[in-house]
Amino acid sequence: MNLETLWQELSKQEVNTASNGLDIPKMSHSSNNMLRLLKRNLLINLLFGVGILLVYAVVLIQYPIPIVQVCFLVVMGFSFWLTTSSYQQYKNIQVDVSPDHQLLGNLERVYNECTTWIKIQERISLFIYPWSIIGGFLLGAVEGSGKDVSYFLAKTSIQMLLAVCLLVLVPTCYYVAKWLLHISFGQYLRRLEENIETLKGT
Repeated sequence: MNLETLWQELSKQEVNTASNGLDIPKMSHSSNNMLRLLKRNLLINLLFGVGILLVYAVVLIQYPIPIVQVCFLVVMGFSFWLTTSSYQQYKNIQVDVSPDHQLLGNLERVYNECTTWIKIQERISLFIYPWSIIGGFLLGAVEGSGKDVSYFLAKTSIQMLLAVCLLVLVPTCYYVAKWLLHISFGQYLRRLEENIETLKGT
């Protein structure tokens, strides 16, 4: 065995000893893939938010009903926040992480920021869905009957029907949105968390 071969063997042993059996390059590649998928889904979320903003803008212009406009402006405010926050999360994700550039610190930052963003989004949505449902309900009633919105607001039966819609649709929308967020981000964040725990355990 020549000196060059001997040196290569010794270098491999030192790397294995220092990493305690952890394949850092492989983990870095896996983490990069997770970050790319997170970034892709954040871009989709961003585009979805822009689409909602455009749809509500058209509705506001086409149906100048004050109470409906107020409800939809609240929803647009949430959509604007969703769009801007998605863009911020998208920008903050550094895809090309490597063992030489604080892999653990970057993964922890992305994981913490994304999980916090999702939790805030879920909590805010509970206050947004009622506005969306009320606005949609009244718009449908006015357009379907041709009567003024005050007519429906004065009727007890309509008020009760609206209350039932809120009781049913708000939790339904919440859990559907929660499920969609889990599908979009949950599995990738879970994999990142596993990588973080593995790196911490070394």
